[in-house]
Amino acid sequence: SDIVLTHMNRVENIDISAITAGSTVTITAQSNTDGVTQILDTGALGKTIDASAYGNAALTISAGTGSDTVTLDGGQMSVIAAGGSNGSDTLALKGASSVTDGYFSNKTGFETLNLTQMSGNITLGSNAVTSGMTTITDAGSNGKTIDASADTAITAIILGSGNDTLKITKSQSIALTDNGGTDTLEITDQITSGGIAATSLSGIEKIQLANATNTVTLNYDNKTIIGGNANDTFQYAVANFSTTDILDGGTAGT
Repeated sequence: SDIVLTHMNRVENIDISAITAGSTVTITAQSNTDGVTQILDTGALGKTIDASAYGNAALTISAGTGSDTVTLDGGQMSVIAAGGSNGSDTLALKGASSVTDGYFSNKTGFETLNLTQMSGNITLGSNAVTSGMTTITDAGSNGKTIDASADTAITAIILGSGNDTLKITKSQSIALTDNGGTDTLEITDQITSGGIAATSLSGIEKIQLANATNTVTLNYDNKTIIGGNANDTFQYAVANFSTTDILDGGTAGT
């Protein structure tokens, strides 16, 4: 059953190990006021721990060995969260705050980052790599910018139904899935030959090239390809070039 923790006066540490699998444990702002500073789970009963209303204060969350979800607000920089040693754990973010890579410096042991309830933009880098996350999922409709160009661990990204912008490098081998909206894939580095390593681009409507001199082969159907601010060369196989493909030379160059 679901549990909401309120009025836990003079209780600093709460052990939720025995709570039923599949339950949601909600840590409220009142828990912060009452002095709760640690949520501990040593069991294998996978559950959701929602501390998104606790506030940006010193709280430590240690998930168990089951497949757990820890839900936080994007502004909770001070909350320490750790997934368990086993299971497949998810860090779910909520709110309108924009999140930088520093947010993940104290979030570890998670395999999946869920952005469904988040409307702010997010940047992932070396701290996100250390956190263990390899998959990003978004089942929401809030369009956002996801900059994963400095995250070398991400292998799969599922975009939501909003108008999203995803920033990656040409060499990141990421499987992309899109759930709707008008989405832009922005390549952040120069392409001197060939194309990009990302796969499953069927739901991506636009590909934006970096502000550099690019020579690129992009044999994708039904795409708008936009150049950068330098001299770009677009190469297509004749069989892949049709009236549904749009080429935009960019803001400058020839």
